[in-house]
Amino acid sequence: MGADLPGRCDAFLARAKAHFPAVLEELRGWADGSQVAFYDLVALNLKAELGAMMRAGTGPQAECPGCSTLALNHAGRLLLAHNEDGDAAYADLMFLLTVHCEGQPAFTCLSYPGILPGNGPAANSAGLVLTTNYIASTNWRIGVPRYFLDRAVLTAGSLDEAVRIACHPERAFAFHFNLASSTERRILSVETSLDRQAVHEVSGLYVHTNHLVLEETRDAPQDMDYVGSSSQSRYRVLSAWRERVKGLLAGLDGPALVKALASHEGAPYSPCRHPTGQIRGQTLATSLFDLSARRWSLYAGNPCRAAPGDIAWPG
Repeated sequence: MGADLPGRCDAFLARAKAHFPAVLEELRGWADGSQVAFYDLVALNLKAELGAMMRAGTGPQAECPGCSTLALNHAGRLLLAHNEDGDAAYADLMFLLTVHCEGQPAFTCLSYPGILPGNGPAANSAGLVLTTNYIASTNWRIGVPRYFLDRAVLTAGSLDEAVRIACHPERAFAFHFNLASSTERRILSVETSLDRQAVHEVSGLYVHTNHLVLEETRDAPQDMDYVGSSSQSRYRVLSAWRERVKGLLAGLDGPALVKALASHEGAPYSPCRHPTGQIRGQTLATSLFDLSARRWSLYAGNPCRAAPGDIAWPG
């Protein structure tokens, strides 16, 4: 595919340039500074769209690691806990990136090498928190790639602005955004497909994995082989836990949410993922955001055996 990369990518880049030119220039700067070929970085940052393009009509996608999220908004407590899952190859390559851009909120993000910031958990100085969940859409179109939208969300100074970016009308792929604000004291679940979107205000205890669940979007085309294996397995485990604790929300705290995300029930497609045989999915890190305290605790590696470290809030 390498020789044909410009032909496959340039239309996407044109839409990115039209709507988010600074993000595209940032990626060009990465290529220049790292001396990595620009289109190699582009391919990394269009892997969902290019993957869907290449799979069209050829059957289900390969097993793709996903993420698991718990959110709590109850009695003045706002907590967002998120397992960042990815290929085991990333286990020793993740890093924290802090960015200051003139005229925009500063942000700190758990980052993947070569991929624009925002795909991993992040917080900005305006109090915005972002985590994301991959959606195994079978549809794509020429538009703004999803990783470009992630990066653009981090420039938002409010939840309304973040939602407008996440639901950009020329988005190229489906996605799920967990958006929260320490200043507005709200948590939102935002699902998008190519032609639909849904914004859910979290109240109580909320679960999300890697398929569309909201009424407006859940019938959008998805790879049901993936949904039925990895995503549904984790969703069932966490939903059953939510049912068990629904009368105990007043006593739930951040460590309780992390403990639920450390579950191995349903392995190998459990909330806490470990590589098994040909299954490469692994929980790379767990983030716990206490929005009321403006505190980010990061568990480096699997939450079943990692101790948390506090990440300085940007600003």
